[in-house]
Amino acid sequence: MYKLELNELKKYELDIAIYIDDFCRKNGIQYSLGGGTLLGAVRHQGFIPWDDDIDLNMTRDNYERFIDLFSRENGRYRLVTYKTNPQYKYLFAKVVDTQTCLIEDHNFPVEEMGVFVDIFPIDSLADTEETAAEKLKKVKFKRFLCVAACWKHFYINHNRNTIRQLPRFAFFLLSRFINVQKANEWIEQQFPFDESKKYWGCVCGSYEEREIMERKVFTQYIDMEFEGHKFMGIKNYDTYLSNLYHDYMKLPPKEKQVAHHTFVAYEKNN
Repeated sequence: MYKLELNELKKYELDIAIYIDDFCRKNGIQYSLGGGTLLGAVRHQGFIPWDDDIDLNMTRDNYERFIDLFSRENGRYRLVTYKTNPQYKYLFAKVVDTQTCLIEDHNFPVEEMGVFVDIFPIDSLADTEETAAEKLKKVKFKRFLCVAACWKHFYINHNRNTIRQLPRFAFFLLSRFINVQKANEWIEQQFPFDESKKYWGCVCGSYEEREIMERKVFTQYIDMEFEGHKFMGIKNYDTYLSNLYHDYMKLPPKEKQVAHHTFVAYEKNN
C-alpha cells in the first residue's frame, strides 16, 4: 500500500466532496460546508492549510433523505453509519473511498474504513435557547460514553493536567459496558424533527451550546468556492462561524495550527 501525504489525502477528500455535491444536486438535497471546512471556504477559499478533513452539515430532513438514497449506491464511495456498521459508533455519517484504507492510532478499527468526508445532521432542538441547551446537556453523558467507546485504550491528552484526565478515564471505563447502538438511538429519539422549532443545532458537534442557533441560519444556502469548486454553504455563515470560532478571520497562534486526526491513510494496491 502507498501512504498518502497530507496534500494527497486532501485530494481524495475533495473528490469525495465533489461526488457528494453532484449527488445532492441531482437529488434535490441541500447541504452546507460545515465547521472548519466552512471556515476554510470563507477565510482561505479552500482547506485551512493545516487541516486534514472535510465536514458537511445537513438539516435532519435532508440528512435522512441522503442516507436513504446514498445507501443504495454500490460504487467506489460507500456510506458508513452506526446503523449500517456495528463497528462504527458515531452519531454522524461518513462517506468513504473504498480504494483507500485508514490505520487508526487511538480508535478501534472499522471494517472498510478509508479516506472519508463527515456528514453531520442538524436537528431541531427547541423553541427557546435555554431549553435547547438543557436538551443538549441531557444527552451529553451518553454522547461522551459513545465517543469513549471508540478508544482502543486510554491515552493521555497532553493538553490537560492530570486532574482533568480523571473524567476522561472514568468515561473510558464506563464505555466498556455501554450498548452504543441503543445509546445512539436513544439520543436521536430526544430530538424528533420539527421544522417549526426556532432553535436548531448539531447534537454531535464539538462546540456543545455554541452549536445552538436560530433555524434560519441553517436553511438558506448559497454557492461558495472551495479549492476551485462550487459547493453549497449557508448564506448566514457569519453568524455560524462567529458562534463557533468568535473572531474567525484571525489566524490561531502557530502552536495551534495542527491537524487533529490520529490516523494514517493509504491508497490500496490495485
